[in-house]
Amino acid sequence: MDKRSAVYIFIHLLMISSPGKAQMRVVVADFKNESDQIFLDSWERKVPDLLRNALSQFPEITILERHAVFKEQELALAGFVNDSALVKQVGNLAGADVILSGSIYKNGNAIRIDANIIRVKTTTVKTERVQSPDSRHLNTMINLLANNIRFRLSAAGKYIERLKTTRYPVGYFLAASVGFTAATILTNRAYHDNLDKYHKTASLAEFDRYYDKANNAHRLTLIMGTLAGGSLFGTVFFWIKNKLARDIISVHSHQKSIAPGVSYLPGKGACLSVQIRF
Repeated sequence: MDKRSAVYIFIHLLMISSPGKAQMRVVVADFKNESDQIFLDSWERKVPDLLRNALSQFPEITILERHAVFKEQELALAGFVNDSALVKQVGNLAGADVILSGSIYKNGNAIRIDANIIRVKTTTVKTERVQSPDSRHLNTMINLLANNIRFRLSAAGKYIERLKTTRYPVGYFLAASVGFTAATILTNRAYHDNLDKYHKTASLAEFDRYYDKANNAHRLTLIMGTLAGGSLFGTVFFWIKNKLARDIISVHSHQKSIAPGVSYLPGKGACLSVQIRF
């Protein structure tokens, strides 16, 4: 065997022995509306669908189909997080590493989405939460939630604690204020220049021409000044709105997991145990 063939074989064996980075297999289950607000019932469908779509964009995560599994087994999701046997059953049937389920809450105007990240192998549960000051920011909430779930599962990306709900266009209004103010100064200067020429001229034809120019410049000055004032008001108004805007915030926690078990000890009989993980 020559050296070139040996190199090719070595490279081939190296490629075979170096598998790609494993993906986390995730099933997104149901999210339940725990509030008394009927309009949030539609979020029970929207949140899982949007979360599946957002998570599927990450190369570290594979989203598994869950409808067939839950329909086939006719599994009720009430108390799903607290039933370790059910978690393992669903996870094994779907071939999942992680099951996501959660709840939707409303407190005043604030809306909160809790996502339970359930590890199938250990049945441990971690909760990732996002809260918005109102119900107008569902897509932003989902994007923040998906980003942080990705970080929790694979340590990829960066954990984000808060996002601005709205960024009003202060910069555009400020630029308009500067532009209209400059235009006001120029047209006002033109008005005074023509007014001076009007007072100094001795020609009747120039007298009428400078008079008309001065009047036109004066009217334009008033228009530009009004626009400058409106733009300045908009700048201050939206700057205050941005300062007072409440952010979408994220919170994560680690919940305990309870797993019952039965073991047999020789000479002592069966033993019932409860394993609690924190």
